[in-house]
Amino acid sequence: FSGYLDQAVAIALSLLILPVPIKIVISGLRDLFLLPPDEETIDFIKETGSRVLAPYAFVQTEYAVIKTGRKLWISIYFEPPGGTVLVPQIVKARAELEDELTKQYPDLYVELVPEFE
Repeated sequence: FSGYLDQAVAIALSLLILPVPIKIVISGLRDLFLLPPDEETIDFIKETGSRVLAPYAFVQTEYAVIKTGRKLWISIYFEPPGGTVLVPQIVKARAELEDELTKQYPDLYVELVPEFE
């Protein structure tokens, strides 16, 4: 038994440490293929976006969220009320949204994209 103790300890340690590199590889592949982040992140972004943009009466139609490395890229497509929108209003709303989301995700880029029918 003592002759196999070293190998048994090495195997046990390998099995304990193995999940860490597997998670890193999976995360890297998600970033490489530009897959969206986990549902918890997307739900937080949608909830924050709805709350911050509510005073502007923007109707959010689509959220595009991509994570590349540490940076989060967020595009929110919206329909402006009455079919018209003022550029200063978009700039102010974007700044407020970015300030709010930066508290949770420090490295991000937010853009608001109006859609007109």
